[in-house]
Amino acid sequence: GTFELHIRKMQSVQEKEEFDDEGQSGNVGAAIVWGADDTTIYYVRLDNKRRPYQVRKRSQSMGSTRQDVMLYEELDESYRVSVAKSADGKYLFIRVSSDATSEVHYLDLTAPEPELECIADRREKVLYEVEHRDGEWLITTNYSGRTGKDGSNIPTTNMRLMRCRAIPESAGHWLDMRDGLYKVMFDGSEQRTLYQVQPFWRHAVVAGKEDGLARVWVIRFGEEECNLDIIDFTRLDFTEPTYDVRLSTNRDYAATEILLKFELRNANSPSQIVLIDMDDPDDIGSRQVLKNSRSEDKEGTNALTPALGAIPQFQCPVKPSLPAENDKPGNFDEYIEDDAAKLSNATTFFSEFRSKGYDGFRESFQDAKANVYDYVVNYFVPPLRNGGTIYESACGMAANLLMTLEILAENYVADVEVYGNDYVNASVDLANQLLSQTLPAGMHLGKICQADSTNLSHVPSDSFDVVFTGYIDPIIDPLNLAAADDDIHSGWELSKKRCRSTNETDVVLARKEQAEQERWFARWVTEMVRIAKHGGVIVIEEVARPLCELPRDWGGVSQDWWADAVSTYNWDINVSSIRFDSAPRNPDYDGIRYNVAMKKTGVAK
Repeated sequence: GTFELHIRKMQSVQEKEEFDDEGQSGNVGAAIVWGADDTTIYYVRLDNKRRPYQVRKRSQSMGSTRQDVMLYEELDESYRVSVAKSADGKYLFIRVSSDATSEVHYLDLTAPEPELECIADRREKVLYEVEHRDGEWLITTNYSGRTGKDGSNIPTTNMRLMRCRAIPESAGHWLDMRDGLYKVMFDGSEQRTLYQVQPFWRHAVVAGKEDGLARVWVIRFGEEECNLDIIDFTRLDFTEPTYDVRLSTNRDYAATEILLKFELRNANSPSQIVLIDMDDPDDIGSRQVLKNSRSEDKEGTNALTPALGAIPQFQCPVKPSLPAENDKPGNFDEYIEDDAAKLSNATTFFSEFRSKGYDGFRESFQDAKANVYDYVVNYFVPPLRNGGTIYESACGMAANLLMTLEILAENYVADVEVYGNDYVNASVDLANQLLSQTLPAGMHLGKICQADSTNLSHVPSDSFDVVFTGYIDPIIDPLNLAAADDDIHSGWELSKKRCRSTNETDVVLARKEQAEQERWFARWVTEMVRIAKHGGVIVIEEVARPLCELPRDWGGVSQDWWADAVSTYNWDINVSSIRFDSAPRNPDYDGIRYNVAMKKTGVAK
């Protein structure tokens, strides 16, 4: 799941020249940032465990030799690095973070010979992110100023918004951002949630939550250069009683208008791209609807408006219409009982789940997250870099979905709509509760429904940028040869016995069982491909190999099967896009299971 870096300079449509060396740019992460001009890039390198640990600079012009310089290296294996550029393009930010602690380094891209500086050294259990505006750091942080018995920070309930001069080692200078009446805007308490801050030349826009609704606030600064006085702090209000609103893609730092994505909480209503004047945000009459996501009329759009897709509109079924083929005695009992028990003691579960054994594995949530981190960065971040929609089939209690979303958020991915399904009702209830309480900033919970993953007829086609499943639960005893009252373990043992047998009848039956298993996998994946957008990514994690090939596992399909399945089942998949990787989440299956990723043909409609 790593990349090589190759750069090609386009002289014209007909003439091009490649100007990087071969074979020396492997182990590159997904994040690449341009410098102040088109001759410099900054990129992340991965170590042998696929952990992002280095940031390198490459400067090169036509005719010169490549010059790569290592700017930063993180040796602590619990930390990962990422790169981004400030909204005004003045600074490169290198964020170094673990699950509980972070620090940010910066490089002045406008200086002739800039040196890497640290904004604030890491402090235990202090998370912070930084933006820059007009000589100031705008800081989003959980720093409370209070410490526990171990001396670490006691995090605030929500994130605070703070500010200080854009200087290195600035921790002692952080101050709460206050409005014109000197009231603290975001103090980290339960009353007001802070998700995202985007600065502009004369404004800053903040997305968050208040009074149970998604909210957007506009901060207006003085018009003179270097004027840091706050003139207005306005919460955008709408006439509709229930709605969802968030920032859309806004790349023009000098803009005085802001693009928002607005949606009524009504399955029959379209999402809209709305243009709002930041100098007069209260004027509802001046707001312009540039795009209705379900309208075919392109009038009113412009080239600067991103072609954002519709938020999927559907209702959850009451329950699966028919029992799933893999719904056999004992197959779901553990999940039903375990998730029901967690629901009955939800407060304790939500406070402890990160450090406990995760979803039937011996690995904790945190350990599993560390194992999959780089895989998610490589395969999930690129298609969701500018926001979008994600769907997990058979999400269980949503632990795998949550860790995926956290990794996306830690890599500056926001504005993502989250959906999924599971067959077990108790798991669906637990998933909805877990995500509603722990969803990272910038992520938005759509629907988690009870449904059979091989029959998602309630979900519209071509709806999601990423569709994935953490595991395709195989059919045990696919020919139903075990006694009707036998549990799945008995049927599994009988199937394994046929795999070992040389009896002609057993050999034939074992082949038929594998054919049924492949048909079951195909039904599951067919639905995933159908609901993915054209150009979207489909990921199947933890794929088991055929039972007779590896009888210690529950059974699955070979890697060779996938290319044949594309034509056999008429999947709208580019065969050349299929990629296989080891399945890193659970060390118990290292080298046994594998992950597969592929891309739906075409472009998003």
